[in-house]
Amino acid sequence: MKKCIPILLSALILIIFSSVCAQENTQLLPALRFGHTPDYAPFAYSEGDGTSKGIDIEMMSEIARRMNRSLQPVPIEKGKMFDALYNGEVDVIGGALSVSDERAQIIDFTNIYYASDSIFVCLNAYYKPEQVTLYNFYQAKIGVEKGSNFERWIENNLVKGNYIQRSDVYAYPTLTDAMKALDVAAVNLVIMDREPYRTIYEPTGKYTIFYQDVEKEEYAYGVRKDDPLRQFINVALQDMFNEGLAQNIASRYFNSDYSIGIISKPQDVQPAENALQNPADSSANMLQRPAEAPAAPQTIAPAPSCTNDMGNIVDVSDYTGPIEPGAQFRRKWQFQNTGTCKWTKDYRFELASGTNMGTNGFAFPGEVAPGGYFEVYVDLVAPTTPGNYTSSYQLRSPQGSLFGQQAVLNLTVGTAPAPQPTLVQQESGQTPVIPQIAEFYASSNQGYMGDSITVYWSVSDSIGVQISVDGMEVERTENLNGSAVISGTLQSVGLHEIELAAHSVTDTSYGVIYYETLGE
Repeated sequence: MKKCIPILLSALILIIFSSVCAQENTQLLPALRFGHTPDYAPFAYSEGDGTSKGIDIEMMSEIARRMNRSLQPVPIEKGKMFDALYNGEVDVIGGALSVSDERAQIIDFTNIYYASDSIFVCLNAYYKPEQVTLYNFYQAKIGVEKGSNFERWIENNLVKGNYIQRSDVYAYPTLTDAMKALDVAAVNLVIMDREPYRTIYEPTGKYTIFYQDVEKEEYAYGVRKDDPLRQFINVALQDMFNEGLAQNIASRYFNSDYSIGIISKPQDVQPAENALQNPADSSANMLQRPAEAPAAPQTIAPAPSCTNDMGNIVDVSDYTGPIEPGAQFRRKWQFQNTGTCKWTKDYRFELASGTNMGTNGFAFPGEVAPGGYFEVYVDLVAPTTPGNYTSSYQLRSPQGSLFGQQAVLNLTVGTAPAPQPTLVQQESGQTPVIPQIAEFYASSNQGYMGDSITVYWSVSDSIGVQISVDGMEVERTENLNGSAVISGTLQSVGLHEIELAAHSVTDTSYGVIYYETLGE
């Protein structure tokens, strides 16, 4: 019996030592650092005390637990998440992180766990027709989160469809920035997921849905390329969905209300009529990846049985000569409906090419029967740089097609500067040749210090172009259909004037666009 005592003590010591070692090994596992957006409820957001909450926070907390690790949420500005991931500041990123081919080139995505519906939102005061079509996006300035699939949808459907110009699209670092721009009418519409609208913005009573069912955003988590952590997360995600835990987490948040940042929910505001009546239904989108996002509804007016045409244009303006830079003026034209279709308020008179002098166009102000005449006037603002400018206007049908003769505006502002000697060699007695600027636009109208943009141009009747920023030349080329990257001259906060000068052997024409550099 005495011989057994040392053996029992040794076994007991071994068990205690093994238990302590196991606890120490568990404690040695590092926390899973999860980088997330701080203002995207209900997926990820920070409360007033700095606590991180949301669907993605709880999902990643459970994933970390299944890996015998704790979770360390790290709020990060959305535009800096990829840098934080590759700088080793976090192990995984998320918080309504949308999947795109461009992002997949620099990070590895986990399995998709949520597919969201999307909408265009406007202020209540913004005019909304009873039935909204893509045609109603004319002249609208649209805010979008930079790098999202929404940005691609706008380009493919609105810009390439000639419903808006590329210069009317404003990409912001975050949805919060885009909504702040909407609040001050810097943009007219913002495209977003339905859930942030329902949980954050709709309860304020300031906004309404302008257009919906546009695009599906698919959410996943992101890790560094070839990181084995991706497989661990995928296994945990699949188990959580099989157990119903992921759906339960989502259901709790989709049935909640939120107050994020400076946006507060009034206690007496009732949900709008088009609010999601059963918020828990949104949890059904968890882990349901659509085969393909549905195409935009075919809402364009059917082709008419008549013919659209416009002709016999006569300039009846009082304009007689050069005007001062920045001066306001009115241009008037008289023209005839030379087609067989009746023109109505569904038609638009709009800028077809050349320099934008204060308006892209407007809805046709009256009705004109076939054979009838009409007089239209446009209030414009002259460019601030002296020179020769050309703009052309046409009618656009409800089907979206420009038609008929163009109303051309040739404007001399101040005294045109002498042409650059390296590009223009004017000879006395030559017939004047005025360069025509068909296109001049930038890849973005707004950004932060350190950002670069690309400007594009297309000119004719010219022997070369110059690009200047705030009066400083940054590009000189004989390429009449080209582009240039601008970066260093946009570093100061404020509004910058980007000017295109197109030279011929006798004259110079100018185009101007504006870019705003925001502070940090």
